[in-house]
Amino acid sequence: MSKPIMHPEDRIWKDTTFIFNLKQVQNNCFNQLVVDLSLTKAGEELLYEYMHACCNADYEITESFEDYLHSVDKNFKDLIIQ
Repeated sequence: MSKPIMHPEDRIWKDTTFIFNLKQVQNNCFNQLVVDLSLTKAGEELLYEYMHACCNADYEITESFEDYLHSVDKNFKDLIIQ
């Protein structure tokens, strides 16, 4: 039995909606992480940069956040709200 063929516009709408929802989940997850870690604005920016730069083409993490901070001459304790 063959699968019914979806109209291209329906498929585009379905996938666009999924991608939008996925982005919302990613944003919510990141924002909650920033709150949970009590990061300053500078800490939030460094975490964002790390999360978007620390992975190789296969999405493998290539360095820890601590190593990343060291490479940019920062310390985690300086990035948290006191």
